[in-house]
Amino acid sequence: MVKPKQGSCDGERGMDAGELAPLVAEFVSRLQTLGHSSLTAGNYEASARHFAYWLARTRLALVDIDDDVVRRFASHRCHCPGARRLNRVSAKYARRARRFVDFLADCGVTRRATSAPRPANNQRVCEF
Repeated sequence: MVKPKQGSCDGERGMDAGELAPLVAEFVSRLQTLGHSSLTAGNYEASARHFAYWLARTRLALVDIDDDVVRRFASHRCHCPGARRLNRVSAKYARRARRFVDFLADCGVTRRATSAPRPANNQRVCEF
């Protein structure tokens, strides 16, 4: 597991992920298993915790997560605990949260975040 940051608001990294804390921990563990560095895993953990915190504050259920919810998170006027400049999240930070949402869908906890159908793979590309 990633070591806690000193001086964080709740003694852990960033915000309280609430009921999603075990899934955030599993997400980070999966990233580390895939070979991501502790720094990278920690950055993803911060985004996942923030998304979980925001989701609880907005009273949205996991089954309600879709592209629009992820976009709303990415553009919310952030007054959440933590240190972000300009009271917003960066595009990179939002992409990390999206990866957490994709992880939740892979685990069957929520439906796939993307609401648009994915294009069919070209047979030649698949053969390659």
